[in-house]
Amino acid sequence: MVHLQENRKPEEEETMYNNFEHAKITVKHLDSNSASHTHPFSAIFELVDNSYDADSKNLKIDFVDSNGTQRLEFLDDGSGMSRSEALQVLSFGHSNKAPNQIGRYGNGLKSGAFYLGREVLIITKKDKIQTVMLISNQFFDDSGIESQVLVPCPSFDQNGLAVFSTQQEVDRYPAEMEIIKKYAPPGLKTTEDLLNQIEGETGTYIVIYKLKKSVLGELTFNVSWRLNDIAVDKGDNSSIKSSLRRSLENLYLYPKMQIRLRGEIVVPRKICESWMAKREVEISTRSFKNAFCKNNQARQESIAECQEKIGQINSQFGELNTSGLRLAELKSKRRPLNNALDAANKHLAELKKQNDEAKKNFKDEKIVFKMGVQIKKRMENGIHFYINNRRIVSGYKKMFFSRNPNALGVSGYVNLTSNTFRPSLSKTMFESADDFNCLAKKCEDYLAQYFNYFQHQWIPRHLLSLEMNASKPEIALRKFWKFYGYESPLNPLSEQKQVLNANVSSMIVKQCSSWRLCQLCSAWKTHDSLEKVDKLSFKCIDLGMPCSRSAASDNEGFRELPEGKRITPAQRETPRLPSRSSSRLSQINLVEEKPVLAPPSPEVIVLEDDTEDEINFDRVDEDRYTASQSGSQYEGSPPRKRRRPSSNVLEIIDLKTKNAELERKNDKVERAMSNLRARMTSQNKTLIDFLREFPSLPIRIPRRGNDPNETMKFIIDQIKQRNME
Repeated sequence: MVHLQENRKPEEEETMYNNFEHAKITVKHLDSNSASHTHPFSAIFELVDNSYDADSKNLKIDFVDSNGTQRLEFLDDGSGMSRSEALQVLSFGHSNKAPNQIGRYGNGLKSGAFYLGREVLIITKKDKIQTVMLISNQFFDDSGIESQVLVPCPSFDQNGLAVFSTQQEVDRYPAEMEIIKKYAPPGLKTTEDLLNQIEGETGTYIVIYKLKKSVLGELTFNVSWRLNDIAVDKGDNSSIKSSLRRSLENLYLYPKMQIRLRGEIVVPRKICESWMAKREVEISTRSFKNAFCKNNQARQESIAECQEKIGQINSQFGELNTSGLRLAELKSKRRPLNNALDAANKHLAELKKQNDEAKKNFKDEKIVFKMGVQIKKRMENGIHFYINNRRIVSGYKKMFFSRNPNALGVSGYVNLTSNTFRPSLSKTMFESADDFNCLAKKCEDYLAQYFNYFQHQWIPRHLLSLEMNASKPEIALRKFWKFYGYESPLNPLSEQKQVLNANVSSMIVKQCSSWRLCQLCSAWKTHDSLEKVDKLSFKCIDLGMPCSRSAASDNEGFRELPEGKRITPAQRETPRLPSRSSSRLSQINLVEEKPVLAPPSPEVIVLEDDTEDEINFDRVDEDRYTASQSGSQYEGSPPRKRRRPSSNVLEIIDLKTKNAELERKNDKVERAMSNLRARMTSQNKTLIDFLREFPSLPIRIPRRGNDPNETMKFIIDQIKQRNME
C-alpha cells in the first residue's frame, strides 16, 4: 500500500482532493435529503429495495457490535454495479431502473443510509471488477470540506490489483487508500479485507457505521429485545410497525429473494393468508387523471432529454466529418460515438414504447381492490396500498373504521402500477396526496358495502354451517369472533387464544387456505396438504407441480362482491336452523348470492347458550319458504297458526333478554376502560420521553422497554420521597 507523505502543504492537499470523484451534491444535501425519512424501518427498506431491484436471490441484514463500533451491514448477491454505475450513486435523480421496478429517483441508498448513520462504505462487484466507495462525514469535517462531496472510489480486479482507466485515477489512488484506511470501520481497512466480503461473481456489500443516536446516547432502534430482530420502542414490539422482522414478512406481494435478518431467515407471509369472506371489486383508473398527467409529463421530459442527447451526438459526428482527419483516425473516433448513438436510440425507443403502453393502460386498466376479514392478529387490519408489488402504506384506517367500531379484522389491499401512481421519496406515501385521498375514499366506500354484506349475509350463512344461529348482526358478530378464539369478541384489544381446538383450526385452514412460497421460482402455491409442509423448504415439486408463476398458481380465492343497497332494519332477517327432528336439512339452499330467509316475524330471541335450541314463536311447516328480494312474497304453503307460549317459556325469555342486555353493558364498560388505559399509557410514555431529555434531573428513570405505567409510578414515588426528605 502506498502512503502519502506527512506534513503535506494545504494547497497540495486541496489539489489532491480535487482529483477525487465529485458528487453532484453538497454535504448539506446529504443531511437534508435523509430527512425525508421519519422511521428507521423506511430507511432500511430503501436498501432492501435496491437488492430486490438488482434481482438478488439472497440478502443478509446484520447488526455488528465489535471493537467499540456499532454498524449495520447489508450483503446481497444481486447484479452489482460497475464503476460508472457506482459513481452514479453520487448524484440525485439519476436512475436507469425499469418502470416496473421499485426505485425511480436514484435517491434511496443515500437517503436511507444517511438517515441511519454518518458513514457509509460500499463495495460492489460486477464483470469481475470490485469497486470500493467511502462516503465519510468525518473525513469532510477533518478536511474542512463543506461544499463538494469528495469520495474515494478505487477499483480492483480478481487478483486484488488496482484497475485504472485514466492517469488521474493513478495519481489519486494512494490518497484514496490512505483515507479508506483511516476512516473505514475496523476490520475493513486493508485491500484484502475489502475484497473478501463478496464471495459470488456479483453482489453489493454496504456498511453503515457511526449510527445516529439520541441525546441520551441510545440508538434509534432496539437490538436487545430479540437477538434475531430489530425493533423500535412502540409498546407492542410484536406488531408490524414495531418489529422489522414482522414488517419484512409482507413488504412485497411477490418476494423473490430470501432475507436473513441477524442470522435467521425471514419467512414471507402472504398479505391475505388469514382472511375469510374474500371479495373483490374493480375501480376504474379514469378517476385519477391528475396522477396520469403528472407521470405523462415526466415521461415526456425523459423523451425530450434523450432526443437532445441524440442531437448532441449527431453534432459531434458533424464536427468529425469536417475536421479533415485521416480515414483511420476518423473511424477510431466514430466508433464510440456510434455505440453511444445506438444506445441512445434504443433507450428512446423504449421510452416511447413505455409512454404508449401507459396511455393504453390508463384507458383500459382496472384497479382491483381485494377485501376480507383477518382472523389472526386482527388488530393489524386496515387498507394496505402497494405500488409495483411493494408496500407503501400499511393499515390505513380513517373514516370507515371510526364510523364502524365493530369492523374488527376488516381489511383490504390494492396493488397499483407506477404508470398512474408514484410513491413519495421515502416510499411511505403517494407522491400526490390528492390522488391518494381520492383512492382511499373509494376504497373505504367499498369497505362499507363489503362490511354490510359480511354482517348481514356472510356471517349468518357461516354460522348456519357451524350449526349456530343469531337473530341480530351484533350477536352474530359476537358468536363469530368467540368461535375463532377471542374471549372479548367486540373488544379491539382482545387477542386470539394461543391454542385453538382442532375444529376451529381446521375451519381456518378451510376458509383461508395454506400458502407457501416456492424456494426455486418464488411463486405462491396453495394446497390442502400444505399445512404441515415446512415454509422454509417448500418447492413446487413437492406438490408434483412445475415451477412457474402464473395466474392459476396464485389464485387467492377472491370472488366478486355482490352488488346491493344497504339493508334496512326491516330487511335484516337471517336464516335460522331447522329443528333437529327435520330430515330435510340438505335441501336448504346455501348459495351465498341467494340466502334462504324465513317469513317476516316478530323479533326472535336467541339463547346465548349455543348448545340449546333457539326459541321460535313461528312454528313453520317442514316445507321451506324462500324469500324474495323485497321480503314480501313467499313460495309454498302458508305457515301454521302461532301458538301461545307457556309462562315458563316467557320467564326464560325475560331472563335471557336481561342477561343479553347486561352483557352488552359490561362490554361497553370494558371497552371504555380499555380505551382509558390505552390513553393513560400513551400519556405516561410521552411524559417519560420528555423527562429523558433532561439527564440532569435528580431522579432515576428506568431503561426503555418497561411498562410506561409502572415507570411513571416509580418516578412519582421518587418525587414523593424527595419531598418528604
